[in-house]
Amino acid sequence: MFADLHKDLTRPPGRSHRAAFIAGFVVICLSVWLQGVVIGAVGGHWAGFLLGLFWLGFNIFMIYSLYARRLHDMSLSVGLWFAAIFLTLFTVAFTVAIGGGADYFAAMNADPSIAEDPEANKALIEKYQADMAANVGMAKWINLIPAALLTAFCAMRPGVADANKYGNPPA
Repeated sequence: MFADLHKDLTRPPGRSHRAAFIAGFVVICLSVWLQGVVIGAVGGHWAGFLLGLFWLGFNIFMIYSLYARRLHDMSLSVGLWFAAIFLTLFTVAFTVAIGGGADYFAAMNADPSIAEDPEANKALIEKYQADMAANVGMAKWINLIPAALLTAFCAMRPGVADANKYGNPPA
């Protein structure tokens, strides 16, 4: 059943059943965690940056492949995954705006000379960071809602038993 897990993580065309989706999701979570550990140990030089960039791209590709195959098994388009990404980016922008980002940009627009004055710029950035720390709190968890809903949907909804336009049912 899990012998083809590498296909679920590296080949977007095709279909994957729920158990393979859950196993692949666990593998991706471990990969993201391990990426953080390795990059933290490697440090901030250019090799660490390149390793982190490659690993990030690979993780995103695995996530795309896993969700595409699972959505295909339910006879749904991968457009649902892109919609969840868009909603996640929208909620992040909303959270940043309510957390102090709107005030930061308003202050910069009101007095553009702040950008050229190192002391004023540093003070504004520190105020913005303090506002974010004080205002966001639990609101940062809002950012996870679209991805969490899609993940729960993919993990719980059964696939189509017959062949569909994405292929035959997974074995």
